[in-house]
Amino acid sequence: MKHFIHIIAIIYFSFNVVNAQIDNNENMEKAGTAAAQFLKIPYDSRGSAMGNTGVSLPGGIGSIFWNPAILASIEKNEFGILNANWFASISLDYFGLAITNGRFGVIGLSILSLSTPEDNVTTIYQPEGTGEKWSALDLSIALSYARDLSDNFSIGGSFKFIQQKIWHASAHTIAGDIGVLFITPFKQ
Repeated sequence: MKHFIHIIAIIYFSFNVVNAQIDNNENMEKAGTAAAQFLKIPYDSRGSAMGNTGVSLPGGIGSIFWNPAILASIEKNEFGILNANWFASISLDYFGLAITNGRFGVIGLSILSLSTPEDNVTTIYQPEGTGEKWSALDLSIALSYARDLSDNFSIGGSFKFIQQKIWHASAHTIAGDIGVLFITPFKQ
């Protein structure tokens, strides 16, 4: 009797799985339409090493990426440079600068670039190349400001220019980030 019940259960669940796949008529028209996905790539090793939890780590030029309010915790002028070579010769470059002025707050500038080297344009009929070249470039330039409003509370924001280029096509936009940081009085 146990074998019979197991066989019936297997047939029942197998039929449902197959039926679910047959009835799948999901529309894939929007595949590949999201823009500026390079902005999700963390370039701060400290926050990345902690499982992308850099939104509340005090100090460091990488805080522009995680939370612009954290810039207020920087006590001295600071800059950072990153060059990372990815697969397929993709290059990730970052430059960050933070200038602090005691009572006024902290001003930050960051430039993030993701680029591919120039390559041959190929087609089905010309797999060796058409003689044209293509490349891609994603660029973000951010101007940030942060200030402590009290010993435990700071606020910050960034204004970004974002541009993407690939072969003959390009697009650009502006964006903004706003962040706050509240340091709780609880002991850790």
